[in-house]
Amino acid sequence: MMNDLPEGQTQSDQTPDGAASAVERRVSPLPCPFCGKPADLEDEDTLYPSGSGWLFDEELQMRTYHRYVLTPKEQWCYTMHCPVQAGGCGAEMHGDTKADTLDKWNKRANA
Repeated sequence: MMNDLPEGQTQSDQTPDGAASAVERRVSPLPCPFCGKPADLEDEDTLYPSGSGWLFDEELQMRTYHRYVLTPKEQWCYTMHCPVQAGGCGAEMHGDTKADTLDKWNKRANA
């Protein structure tokens, strides 16, 4: 199967309960939407686990959020940050997975 996605874009491969599948594609982050500082994924202060994670509740048919120690690592939530200590503005974005967080960071409104 051929990957027809343009460079830097991802395809959301998720199971019915919203979990990311085993197929993960690398995403190149766009610069900060507020100050324009380039995002450095090598900097551990840029993209990191947020301290929470999610579990799918079969009875409620929705995700419930808990401390990360109570959830599998694949279901940890992440934060993308424009670090002030590196010259950024402090903007943050949160998501349910690394890919979800990067997709949200890269999303821009059509002005």
